[in-house]
Amino acid sequence: MSTATGGNSSPSSAATGGNGGAAGSPGSAGGAESGGQGGSATATANLTGGGGGSSNVIASGGNGGSVSTGNGNGGAGGDAGASMTAIGVGGSAASFGSATAGGGGGGQGAGYAGGNGANATAAMASSSDISFANARAVATGGSGGLGQSDATNGSSGSATTITNATSSAGGPSGTATAQSTARGGNFPGTVTSTGVATASASAATGNGQSASAIAAATGGSGSAARSSSSTTAANVGITAQAVAATEAGITAYTWSRANGGSGASPTTAATALGLNRYQSFAAGTAAPDGSKVDAATSGMTNVGGALGIGSSVIGLGAFSSVSNGSGGLLGSLGTSGSATTGNSFGAVDFRFSSTGPFHFVIGMLDGITPTPDATISSFDLTLTEWGVTMLDRTWTNTTAIDVANWFNDNALTLAAHWQGDNFDPAVSYSITSASARFGTDFLVGIVPTAVADIPEPTSLVLFGISAAMIAIVHRRQRATGI
Repeated sequence: MSTATGGNSSPSSAATGGNGGAAGSPGSAGGAESGGQGGSATATANLTGGGGGSSNVIASGGNGGSVSTGNGNGGAGGDAGASMTAIGVGGSAASFGSATAGGGGGGQGAGYAGGNGANATAAMASSSDISFANARAVATGGSGGLGQSDATNGSSGSATTITNATSSAGGPSGTATAQSTARGGNFPGTVTSTGVATASASAATGNGQSASAIAAATGGSGSAARSSSSTTAANVGITAQAVAATEAGITAYTWSRANGGSGASPTTAATALGLNRYQSFAAGTAAPDGSKVDAATSGMTNVGGALGIGSSVIGLGAFSSVSNGSGGLLGSLGTSGSATTGNSFGAVDFRFSSTGPFHFVIGMLDGITPTPDATISSFDLTLTEWGVTMLDRTWTNTTAIDVANWFNDNALTLAAHWQGDNFDPAVSYSITSASARFGTDFLVGIVPTAVADIPEPTSLVLFGISAAMIAIVHRRQRATGI
């Protein structure tokens, strides 16, 4: 363990577990002899830098011992854990951690099993009050050892990464970037014995600077990647989340980004789709400049008309998804581009205060798909306020172009629901598809409403139609999802 305080602190910590001993021929008593277990390794570092700080931590578990002659089971690999906290007081903070678990040893002799691969965990945290915060974590599970004849191969180890980067700086350099990579242990030549990988990354800034989080998980069935980014600008808070899960052997990539305020440039769905990597992408820009809003709504007759005079746009958002079979995601275990089903989820949540009265306009600006004929097994769009569902639109067994067409210049006008003077509109999507690529950009606006036109606080219905029709449309929407 390494700890440092003051100045530009840069402690580093490394730990390596010893390899398990190899097993030789059993003694005269006969029987079997197993390989030794690999040693575990844990490396930690903590720093508080008066002028900033950075640190590396590396942990490597030992490999399990193999059986070279005679009969016996292979030894298990050693676990590996790396953790670090970096705080830059008056400076920047950067952290990097790597945890590599030991692999299982091979068995020897008919019917003797390979050793199990070990688990790896890496957790990084960085915080800065002046300049950037940057955190990156990598964890790799150990591979299972080879079993002989009819014996089982050793199971592969899991990998877990948790990365957090936070900057509270007031200047433009106070950005936060978090990267998290997890790779489950993999028995060579197969994906069915791959260890589960879970990667989580979160980034946060306090004054509209860019907060970007990227997560990648490659492993067995059940592996998942999660990203979350948040910031506040002009009293509008925003959180963007992206989640992805894939089948065994395919990398799940997620990217979330949040920024806001004067000069902030939105990250569009087209930009993310052009990278052809992220299975789930979500981004939001809080309190955007008028010029950015004008550019986003240019040519949008329906959305522009719904906003009208006196309206304000509190945020811009974007989602996109690249399914596994649509272009070959990087980092998969030799199965890139195959038609496997991926599940993606994204959400952008806006928080702000206002005295009203007003109603919301959720302006869906575009629907983008480079794969118009691709099948989407399910797609769900949900609009909520304070966790209460205001709109739930679902498509099943349709084409990507069918979904995209609905999003083009589509204005949704919704009641605003007060909790004091606070509001919490959120837009989310989920998609299940083997080959579709899809993206959409949207905005959340508020439009002044005459007091007489404000519905009761418990109303969950759309504006713009007579009171007699409201209940009918509301019941129909709940029943059919239209």
